[in-house]
Amino acid sequence: MNNNNLFFFRLLAASAALFLILLSSCSPKGSKLLTKEETINEEWLFRRLVQNQLQADWLSGNTRISFNDGNQSLSFSGTIHAKKDSMIWMNVRKIGFEIARVLITRDSVYVIDRFNNQYAIEPLSYVTQMLQLPADLSMIQAILWGNPVFFGKGPYQWEMDADLYRLSNENAQVKTNYWMQPDPFRLSKMSFDDPAAARKIFIEQDDFQPLNDSEYFSYFRRLNLSSRETGEIALELQFSNVEYNVPKDIKFEIPDRYTKMR
Repeated sequence: MNNNNLFFFRLLAASAALFLILLSSCSPKGSKLLTKEETINEEWLFRRLVQNQLQADWLSGNTRISFNDGNQSLSFSGTIHAKKDSMIWMNVRKIGFEIARVLITRDSVYVIDRFNNQYAIEPLSYVTQMLQLPADLSMIQAILWGNPVFFGKGPYQWEMDADLYRLSNENAQVKTNYWMQPDPFRLSKMSFDDPAAARKIFIEQDDFQPLNDSEYFSYFRRLNLSSRETGEIALELQFSNVEYNVPKDIKFEIPDRYTKMR
């Protein structure tokens, strides 16, 4: 694979992985007010995160993406369709034209490069190796669905951080933080710090709007990723036309005239 194709595939894979892995999350379902018998503590906040995980068969939407890795600053638009436990589909557009299409399945990543009439098929482990991040479909969709990333059983600690509830956990490898808004306890920020591997991830969510009577979606996202392998990567995403549990007709065909990236 020459340098141009390598950069193009890295960009698409990074945008797909980060856009799809770290890109989007629905906020938790609506929550009730505390009763007199309930007290906020780490167990209560942990239960809220568990109970408020979103379950959906389909999630779709449009987005405008700004990407900056210190060397390249790019902006483009895209559409994403995801089916639970099956696949994540994405197209990438520039000036109204589709320049690429990406499909992520349980075990593979497929990329169509319409600009160069090429395609690539890589195991999902390629994204893991490139970004040095775990990238199985279940984990990707957990974040896309709005569920906490790297969510373990704890033990957790909690404290007030400004006007947010912060639930934190530190194990032998990763320092994890989840920031939740006061009632209805929407997940507004997440951070993951792996000092031994020099990797950090920070995700911020804002502009929550209702999908229906109980579900809300964060229409604006900010992501920062730092690692030895990738350097500093910053992503901003603005969503529109979000649809929840609306099945889509997914098309992903590689034209016969396209050649495989080498």
